[in-house]
Amino acid sequence: NIPDAPTKDDAIMAYNKLEYLFKDFEFTDEESKAAVISAILTGTVRRLLPSAPAFCFDAPKRGSGKTLLANTIGNIITGDAITTINYGKDETEFSKRIDSILFRGDPVINIDNIEIPVSGDTICSILTNETHNPRILGKSEQPKVETNILIMFTGNNVTFKGDMVRRVL
Repeated sequence: NIPDAPTKDDAIMAYNKLEYLFKDFEFTDEESKAAVISAILTGTVRRLLPSAPAFCFDAPKRGSGKTLLANTIGNIITGDAITTINYGKDETEFSKRIDSILFRGDPVINIDNIEIPVSGDTICSILTNETHNPRILGKSEQPKVETNILIMFTGNNVTFKGDMVRRVL
């Protein structure tokens, strides 16, 4: 329950409750934990925001719980399992996959197993614009779709290049 007039102490207690959910994850610093809480809060209100950054969870080794972390965040936000896709090695194919997710209207997505530097016009546009005009495969139609989706990336030693650097926490 949220009090009618929440105090700073109420906010700290709420933060501590969220933080407790992730007590078994190994974070390198407090900023990393804060990014997780920020992803939850952003995802909760994402449908109301004109744009929002993506969130990246990476680690130096496989099997450290990155995908579980993203799935936990998504489950808190949606109450259900979230969509997970791979970035792949080709920007054109990735654009088709992310476009199909936008058409479907999913509220949260995890782009998993990142192995190459992330960049590209489509993902940059989706992260900074309120709408996107993907082409329907096999047709010459480009309907307008909302981009109010929380985007998360997971992988080992993930890097971003170009404009993506300033669009990801």
